[in-house]
Parts: sequence; structure tokens; C-alpha cells
Amino acid sequence: MPIRTIPVVHSLAVISQSHQKDLQARLIRRSEVSKEAINTTSFHATKNPFEITEEFIEHFNHAQSGQDQEKYIGLANQLLNGIKRRAGLKSMGEGNHVELPLAWRELLWLRLCNGQIQNAALDALLVSLDQAPLHTDQIPVLFYLGESVLYTVWSDASSKPNLYTCEMKLLKLGYLVFLRLFLFYVAENLIGYEDSRAHLRSFLSALSHCEACYHQFPDISFAVNFMIHVGQIICGRKTSSQDLEQQVSATEAQEYEVSHFLWQCLLCWYSVQHSIPQLPQVMEHLFLHRDQMLQDNWVDGSLGLLVLGEAAKTSMLCLQALMSLQTRQRHESGSVVEKGGTAPRAAWPWQLEHTYCGVLADVCLQSKSAEIQKVALVGQASQPGQRDPGGLLSLLNLSGDEGDWRLRYSAVQAVACVCQGVEPRGGLRTVAWLALQEQLSHTPDESVRTAMTLMEALVGALDKPLQSEGARSPSSPPAAPACERLISYRLVHFLSCLYLPPTPHELPVHYQLYSGPRKRVLQKSKPEDGQVSPHRIRFKTPVPAPKVDSALQTPRSSQKQQAPGDFVTRTDIDLWKVVEDQWQKELQIKIAEEEEIEKEEMAKHQKKDEEKFKDIMARRKEILKKDTKPYEFCAKIQD
Repeated sequence: MPIRTIPVVHSLAVISQSHQKDLQARLIRRSEVSKEAINTTSFHATKNPFEITEEFIEHFNHAQSGQDQEKYIGLANQLLNGIKRRAGLKSMGEGNHVELPLAWRELLWLRLCNGQIQNAALDALLVSLDQAPLHTDQIPVLFYLGESVLYTVWSDASSKPNLYTCEMKLLKLGYLVFLRLFLFYVAENLIGYEDSRAHLRSFLSALSHCEACYHQFPDISFAVNFMIHVGQIICGRKTSSQDLEQQVSATEAQEYEVSHFLWQCLLCWYSVQHSIPQLPQVMEHLFLHRDQMLQDNWVDGSLGLLVLGEAAKTSMLCLQALMSLQTRQRHESGSVVEKGGTAPRAAWPWQLEHTYCGVLADVCLQSKSAEIQKVALVGQASQPGQRDPGGLLSLLNLSGDEGDWRLRYSAVQAVACVCQGVEPRGGLRTVAWLALQEQLSHTPDESVRTAMTLMEALVGALDKPLQSEGARSPSSPPAAPACERLISYRLVHFLSCLYLPPTPHELPVHYQLYSGPRKRVLQKSKPEDGQVSPHRIRFKTPVPAPKVDSALQTPRSSQKQQAPGDFVTRTDIDLWKVVEDQWQKELQIKIAEEEEIEKEEMAKHQKKDEEKFKDIMARRKEILKKDTKPYEFCAKIQD
């Protein structure tokens, strides 16, 4: 038996031996009881009441009494509010409190609860996926979300006779998930996810069988087609189960080539953002590559329209180019072939027409210019009292012979979205509402009425997750309306960071544009004049040297010829010149100061060497009793 001794401090007085033994026994018993209490409490840890588990979901769905239902509904609402804060719905998915992968996973679990909690969880997940930034740590949870959406659609949603709101939200959610996965695939960030891609491919084969169920709903069918096409790009075409993993690895080794149309759209946005005067030349190249939108791979064309729509929110020239693409294509595809003439062009795929209507709706909702909003809605006035085709209202008034019913369906949804979310300025909401009611009263097509009903249900549901969070704090940015799509903003910035060079303050205004979509490679040498330093650039694009049209032109005259006619643009260019001149002056001052400091340091170092040499010679004179220097002594020996 081990000997256990507990020291007893006699702080008061001397005690007897019997009392000392009793005191030691009591202390031993007390120590044993405390150890037993610690051991028992360590094995019985309390559960976190704000954690979503399978047990909680089962109790929530099987609660029968009123008290149990109120208890679990209140707890589910508390969980939902905490997850919304973790998802950063009021801060655009950014902040120290945001944990997007965990929040998306918990929202997907909370979707399994029946009733209003299911709709609220889907609404919050849709808003978060639409506005959150893109980071590589989201890739695993995006694969998980994609597999869950595909499994739910295949097993439960497609077997229902009617289209439900949850099913519509679920397919919209799948569109956002696959769009993010496609962007990560373009950036070559899916390397190492072979198992996830192979597993996702098995679910895609089941989704292709459900495509026919949503043919009468173009917006839902567009989401299904987008998931199928993007899934085939990421995971490969349909093959046997034995060759599936080999095809996934081969797809991973191939580098995705961006189409020239998407590339020119990126250049248009880049020119608008940085006030580059070569925007008309870029648009000429854009129209030269518009035939690429007629190819089977319409995904790049859809992304190009989204990028051009972002540029059109701040540039009237880009909006006119966007509308000209659609009107020219519709006019050329509907033209009659004359004798000896060329055959008419093929029409756009209906997926691009649906995207075009959504882009115009986004321009009406998010543009800060009332003139741009007006042109996007009603078109541009060519003559007094007449408007050019291409606006939303002109697409709304197409007859059955002039346009496909899918285009009218998409136009009705876009105009309904404008009526729900546009600010009441300039009478745009009134014009859109009157045109929509006139169309609904005269059209015999039930699909158009269905589009209006679905848009009202979706917009009314997506307003709830932002309203349920209460008042917004003054420091947080305002949340976007429910019908606005912010994923295009994230898409443009992601692609621009991937393919386009940054624009620091030392970049000149007249930056020469490049011609083709080429991946840029890191430079190790020093940058030449007129190029950007590659320390923070992932890629490098060759920039051609500026061309001189004539030797007789002076710099001032050539600048006047190249200067744009917009007053705001000219003012921005002049302000940029002032900033650049000031920066050059500051740089020269800084270089002069550094040269002076370097000269002072060299003088101090030289003076220190001279003093050191004098000390050495003085010591040598004391030791050798000679005044000759060492090099003089060596010269005498050689002679």
C-alpha cells in the first residue's frame, strides 16, 4: 500500500496526536470525493443547444403537440438567425465573423426541417451564394452542395406533378453552385478533387433524365441546362463507369480556353473601369467575334453577356453595344434569302436570350444613371416618338411569329423584377407596370402568366431573409434587393483578377490594350518602361508599344484627337494627369533624398577607413621605429 501523508500546518496551537490523525483522515476523504466528482463530470459533457444534429431535425419533423412545435420552431429560428450572421448576409459575405463553408453546410442541414424553416433556410442560402466572394476554401462545400441539390432533384422534386417553390429555389441554388465551381475550374483550382468530380458526374447522369420535366418553365430549364453543360465541362462527357475516373483526370490535365467573345467583353469592362479611350476599338473586335455565341457551348456566351452587362451599368456605349448584339442577330436570323445572297444567320440559343433579358433587368435595377435605366427598359430614341428595338419592353411586345415563347416568358419575368425592385424615379416603375399589365391582359399564352406568378413567388420569398434580421447597423453596408443578382459582380472581378493586369496608381492613362486571351507568366527580370511590375501579378500579358501615326503630329495635337468627347471622362483624365505629375515629382524628391543619404554613408565609411589606416600606421611606427609605408618597403625589395 502506498504511504499517503498530508502535511498539517499548526497555525493556531499544538494539537494532540489523536486529533491529528482524525484531521488527516478527513482531509484524505475530502480529496477522494473531489477526485471522483472531477472524473464523473469529465465524462458527461453537456451538448451545445445551438447545434444542428440529426436528432434535432427528427424531433422537429415529428413534433405533434403544440408546445413541442412552438419549442422547436423557436429554437430553429434562433439557429437560423445565428447562421445568417455567420453567413454575413448584411455584410456581403465579408468580415471577421463570417464562416461561409460552415454556414452553407448548416443552412443545407436546416433545409431538411419541414414548414417555413425550410423556405427560410433556402432563401438565406440563395442570397449568400449570390453575394459572397469567391475563395478556394469554398470548393469542398460547393461539391457537397452540388451533390445534395442533384440528389434531391432526382429523388424527390422531379417526381412531383406540380412545380413547388422549394423545388424552384433548389434549382436556382444549383445554378449558383455550378457557376462558382466553373469559375474555380477556369482558374485551375479544382486540381486534386478527382473523387469529388467523379462522384458529381454520377449525379449529373441522373439529372439529364429530369430535364424534360421543366421544359415549360424556361428559367428553371435554364438552370438545369447550365448545371448539365458545366458539369460536362468539369467532369467530362457521359462514359462508362470504368472509364469515368480516367476521363476526369484527363479533363483535369486540359487547360480551359476562354473564348474570344468573353475575352473582348472583359476588355470592355476593363476599359470602362479605368477610363481607357480605346473602348470603341475594343467593341469593334467584340462584334467581329459575335459568331462564337452561335456555337453549341453557350456557357462562355452567357458569361460574356453578364460581363458586358456589368460594364453597361456605368457606360452608355457598352449598353448600346449589348443591345446591338441582340437586335443585329435577330434581324439577320429573320432576314429573307434573296437570289445570289447569303443565307441568314442562325439565331441565338434560347439560353442566351434568357440571359440577355436578365442582364437588362440587372442594368435597370443596379445602374446609378437614370438615362441608362431608361434606355435598358424602353430602348434608345432613334427619331422623335420612336424607339429602337432591344429594350425590355420591345421584347415584351414581340408577336408569336417574331420571337420564341421562351423569350416572351423571360421578358415578362425581367419586367416583373424591374417593377418589384427599381427605385421610383423618372416613372420607370410606372411604365414597366403599365406595359406588363397590358401584355397580361391581351396575351392568350398561359406560359406568360405563369412567368409572372413564379417571379412574384420568388421575389416575395427572397425579401424575407433580409427583413427578418431586423434593423441594419450604421456601419454595415446596405443589403441588395432580392431581385438583384450580385453574382455577376463577383464573376467579373474574379475573371479580371485571373486574366487582366491590375492598375496601380503609376499606370498611365493611355494604356495600350492587348489583342487576345493569353495566360500570363511570372517575370523574373525587371519590368521595362510602360509595363507593370509583376510582383503582385499572377500572370503577365504582352503589351505592344504605342504606334505613332504621323511624325508631323505634336503630342498635344495627338492627345486632342484621341481625347473622348464626354466631359466627365475628360475631367477624369486631366485629374489623372495631375495625380501622375505629382507622383513623378514625389518620386524624384525621394530619389534625390536617397542619393544624398547614400553619399553621406559613403563619406562616413571612407572617413572611418582613413582613421583606421592612420591608427595602423601609428602602431607600426611605434613597433618598428620606421616612417616608411608597407608598399614603399615592398618596392625597395623588388628593385
